[in-house]
Amino acid sequence: MKKLLLLIAFVLFSSSLSAQFISNGKQLGTVGIGGSRGATLIGGMWEIGVGDKVGIGRFDVGALGGLYLTGGDNALGIGGQANYHFDLNAPRWDLYAGLNFIAILTGGSGSDLGFQFGGRYAIQNNLSILVQLGAGGFTTFLAGVSFGL
Repeated sequence: MKKLLLLIAFVLFSSSLSAQFISNGKQLGTVGIGGSRGATLIGGMWEIGVGDKVGIGRFDVGALGGLYLTGGDNALGIGGQANYHFDLNAPRWDLYAGLNFIAILTGGSGSDLGFQFGGRYAIQNNLSILVQLGAGGFTTFLAGVSFGL
């Protein structure tokens, strides 16, 4: 049993991946938990690659949304985002930076523009873990999983 687990771990972490990261028309979904606005965020993102490679990377656009849990006046927000994904010579990694916009629909009002930077690490061909930091907008911190659509 121990040898089987070692073999599975070796296959998962040493095989070459055809990473699911952004290219023209490629779609990614992300679900995660984080924090923003003094609240706990349960949120999601959708991204689609647009256009050909520009410089050292590729662009995506997408939607995002989440439930901000404050223990009192919870809020629901939706918005959009655009990211630039740096084309690294590391097939398991996807590093990106971008802008986002969030509109609070319930439990408050207003909108906010922010920026984010983050990274994904592919653990399988269509599954990766994500960590994202930001200021303003959608979230200041998000940890989750991304999957190819």
